[in-house]
Amino acid sequence: MFKKISLCVLCFQSVFIQAQTYTEENPMHKKFELFAGYSTMNFDSSVSIRTQDGSRDKEISLEDDLGFDKKLDFLVLGASWRFADVHRLRASYLPMRRKSSFVAEEDRTITVGGETKTIKAGSFIESVFKPNIVDIDYLYSFYQRPNMELSASFGLYWVIQSIDIHASGVIETDGDAGVIEKEFSTQQKITAPLPLFGLHGHYGFHPRWELTGSLRYVAAKIGTIDSAIINANLGIEYNITPSFALGLSASSFDLSVKNDGVILNNALKWTYSGGLAYFKYNY
Repeated sequence: MFKKISLCVLCFQSVFIQAQTYTEENPMHKKFELFAGYSTMNFDSSVSIRTQDGSRDKEISLEDDLGFDKKLDFLVLGASWRFADVHRLRASYLPMRRKSSFVAEEDRTITVGGETKTIKAGSFIESVFKPNIVDIDYLYSFYQRPNMELSASFGLYWVIQSIDIHASGVIETDGDAGVIEKEFSTQQKITAPLPLFGLHGHYGFHPRWELTGSLRYVAAKIGTIDSAIINANLGIEYNITPSFALGLSASSFDLSVKNDGVILNNALKWTYSGGLAYFKYNY
């Protein structure tokens, strides 16, 4: 009996010492955090343009129709500020750029300003897609322990995207029978600040190791913009010192944005999944 009691006391002391060590050597609740990372993702994306009367409704796959690679590498920059014990602000910036150039092996149809253009096989097509993202969150920590924190978030996922398409060769215009152009260019833009709600968790299972995870979601219509987003992340961090950490995370993202304009309706869809390796400095 005494041996069992002594064993329980030793176990309690061990857990207490580990929690205390975690708090002293690797405090989870840092005031400021700066991080930079390198991400590799597999994309499946499309843009669409249709007229209000429904006479034109064309979706363009960036990978299948415009020759973009499915794989994309890009930088991720971010910062976090804990301005009170349970209150944080977090922001990240994802500057993406995708470029494609190829000779069409088959006819491609693109709708421009409500008019259909058919780019004939053998034409040269060059495209640039720039989906820059600004991601801003406010987090409220509703559960805290020395080695665990659970938070709810509300923020804006700000999509600033443009696509430029330039084609040269033989281009037929359906609106004008018999008219053949040598080249044409078009640019489409969407700027959409999208609200996003989420849950976040951090768990320190060792003085130097942390598990992180988040799930964010929204389906809402604001003004002329109708959006749906779901984003999931799971990662692990290794604290080299109390101020420096390395991390790996896996994520998936599904976004759909529609902008119902006066004349044209633009839409953007993409899904991606992949990994992120990052370096973090905190104090």
